[in-house]
Amino acid sequence: LMHGNIRLNECTQCWDSAPARSHALLKKAATSDYASSEYWDRRYGQLDPVTKKFTTAHRPRPARFFEWYCSYDYLRSIIHPSLNSSSKILHVGCGNSKLQYYLHDDGFQDILSIDISSNVIEAMKLFKESTNRPSLQFQTMDATHMELPNDEFDVVIDKGTLDALMCGNSSRSTALLMFREIRRVLGPTGVAIFITFSDYYPIISRIPWSIQRHLFRKPGQPHAYHVFVCTKQSRARPAATEEPV
Repeated sequence: LMHGNIRLNECTQCWDSAPARSHALLKKAATSDYASSEYWDRRYGQLDPVTKKFTTAHRPRPARFFEWYCSYDYLRSIIHPSLNSSSKILHVGCGNSKLQYYLHDDGFQDILSIDISSNVIEAMKLFKESTNRPSLQFQTMDATHMELPNDEFDVVIDKGTLDALMCGNSSRSTALLMFREIRRVLGPTGVAIFITFSDYYPIISRIPWSIQRHLFRKPGQPHAYHVFVCTKQSRARPAATEEPV
């Protein structure tokens, strides 16, 4: 699919086709870079407003989609129970994932996707213009300081952003800022869903929400991913539960 001079690859890369790709990408940069907007702008590339081409520091590069950890098909059974057709959804740290497009096509159409990289948000806006998904919205925004109203969303989804923040300086305090912001923008019984590479229960559990834990292990892969389904609470939370997937 072409939009101007930009090729938008419909083939989503994930663990199915590239089992070691996410691990390799995590090792490419200094770990602290993953919490930096400058790193992600360099990685995604720069949009030239005249040629409409995206380039990295090294060479011109088309805009592509990439899925961290796993594809939407493996997450559908975990995410869908928290949703209904009228759910207002926030996708934090969307990057160049197609998660919001798949959700839209499954009937969940009120979605705002944010990312700290203005470059990738411009790319995602361009792709949206070439598709029939007018309800999707994209904004450049820092998940630790969101310019959004209180109690605005029914569900917030994060796939990989927490891992990126935990690579930065003052990682725990930065992660807590994001958790508090997510809780602030969630409605009274809203749900936050975190898909992570590592087990962050000790820090996630510092926020007043009830937590359901899932372990997600794909066939043939030794590493188990972690999914935390956190329901906003105004009082003391009950003990977390664990469910293997």
